[in-house]
Amino acid sequence: MSSVDTGTVIGALAYNSGHLYGGDYTGNGNVYDINPSDGSKSVLFPFTDPGSCLFGGSYIDGLEYRPTAGNLALSGDACDTVFIKKLDGTDVSQFSTDNNSGISTDGAGGLWLARLDTSTDSTRLTHVPDPSTGTVSGDDIIISNYEAEDVAYDSVTFAPTCVLWMNEATFGTPEIKAVAVPCGAPSSGQSAAVQTTNTKFVSLFFTCGPPSNLTDDKPTFPLANGLRPDASGEVVAAYTDKLFCNDGTDTPKIISEASNGWTSTGLNDAQAVQTVNSATPKTPIVNIASPLNGSKYRRGEFIHYEGSATDGEQESIVTGLQWYFDGTPISPEGTGTQSLDKKLAANTPLGNHTITLKATDNQTNVGSTSVTISIGPALCPSTSKCP
Repeated sequence: MSSVDTGTVIGALAYNSGHLYGGDYTGNGNVYDINPSDGSKSVLFPFTDPGSCLFGGSYIDGLEYRPTAGNLALSGDACDTVFIKKLDGTDVSQFSTDNNSGISTDGAGGLWLARLDTSTDSTRLTHVPDPSTGTVSGDDIIISNYEAEDVAYDSVTFAPTCVLWMNEATFGTPEIKAVAVPCGAPSSGQSAAVQTTNTKFVSLFFTCGPPSNLTDDKPTFPLANGLRPDASGEVVAAYTDKLFCNDGTDTPKIISEASNGWTSTGLNDAQAVQTVNSATPKTPIVNIASPLNGSKYRRGEFIHYEGSATDGEQESIVTGLQWYFDGTPISPEGTGTQSLDKKLAANTPLGNHTITLKATDNQTNVGSTSVTISIGPALCPSTSKCP
């Protein structure tokens, strides 16, 4: 263990294979490459946030190296923007937030943010799985009576449980704290991840409205009962809101109820509610049952067409089906139908041909599949009558 004098005030640190990156907190906005053995440093690039910040955008308070991308995420003190920059200061992307303080990776390619709420002396831990868009995954983890200034992801110390380390020094009593978070990138899209402690079973419920509103007519459904948390205390369940709430006016939520075998948490814990993300549109899955790939037919014979298509939003698709013969629609009999019989014309070209079934769902997503058949000459009643 050692300590070095950098000759300036450092507001945030990040590590990368023997390099310490430091964010200056004197107002000059410099990002340094610091030699951890002697404290010598060189300026990587100057930084300033032109947006809303606590002390101006040149006091760096959030800094993290992203090993999956080889760049830095940084922000000023309690600023409203997080910037992603290359090590030479070149802009990569940025996204909006509010009152951001600390920044950490999530064990994958995303970020955890520590957002301060000085009005309630609390910290909101926010997960951003894709920093290129800034889209937030799930609901914030609220740390009451604690204003975190920096955060660091740790999957080793309490393995298999993963935590975010954080420190509080400026406000309240100086304290270092570790808070359990899902390992790696928490589940997003159409799954729910719940982190628990001292829990034997978890039940998940799906509600189409705010769970705190007991007087509305929004239904609540059991989603999964009796789930056993894994070694890290996490349970994950897949879902689709299309099965329950799909009229465009609902605000669906997932509620988790944990039990240690003796008592349960109930359904009124604000931190046990997770926002339901909109379903990612699914490409229809298309299947051709007939004709079989490699089938052989002759001119004048009938081909039986049989197929189907489904997707996660719409289940079975019928009206959006279209059959094709060598890229030409079989119309009208091959439009909006799963099956048909069609006779091959006497002048159908001999050789291989492609049969395609294409499906379009209500969200205009398109899927298709194809088979190849071969066409031979027609059978003749006698040699004299063959063409």
